[in-house]
Amino acid sequence: MQALFNFFMLLMMLLSSGCQLLKWPPTLFNNAPPAKVQQHIPEKTQLISLLEQSAKLTELNPQQQAAACPRLKNAYAKQASWETAWLLVYALNIDFKCMPLNKTLALLNEMQTLLIPFPELQWLNKSKTNTLKTIKSLQTSNIRNKKRLKTKTRRLKQSQLELEATQNQLKEMQDKIQALKAIETRINKKTK
Repeated sequence: MQALFNFFMLLMMLLSSGCQLLKWPPTLFNNAPPAKVQQHIPEKTQLISLLEQSAKLTELNPQQQAAACPRLKNAYAKQASWETAWLLVYALNIDFKCMPLNKTLALLNEMQTLLIPFPELQWLNKSKTNTLKTIKSLQTSNIRNKKRLKTKTRRLKQSQLELEATQNQLKEMQDKIQALKAIETRINKKTK
């Protein structure tokens, strides 16, 4: 899946056009002070670098990813850049351990306003947003269905208890009827 995603992103970069230049944030993988960043990297090189950083983040073990998440959140809080948001949403938050679904959706919406020079990435963001909204809807539906199941299971157990009680009463009645029939048979034999 990751290889397919990387291939897709590379294909999008190769198909994109334009020569707009953007500043690229320093690497966020270590605690070293940021090195002086080259001011104007062409956008395709910038996107390739972003994909490489994304790949590095996804290859980290869970503890390293957990440590990188707050650093990226802090970096985004200090300076909201679409690159940092991208790393948070696409590289570290695949399983929603970095941010909950609602915050991920909010960050994607913020990212849309920051991605003006990249219509291909805006399209990808919209697609991801729609996918996450579908996931959110399915999660809500799942929660609702679990509550219904729990209620119906409780009702079923109650019905089973009532059925058992009714079956016990029926057995008692059948035993009493059998006893009455036996008494009637004895009475009939004595009267003959």
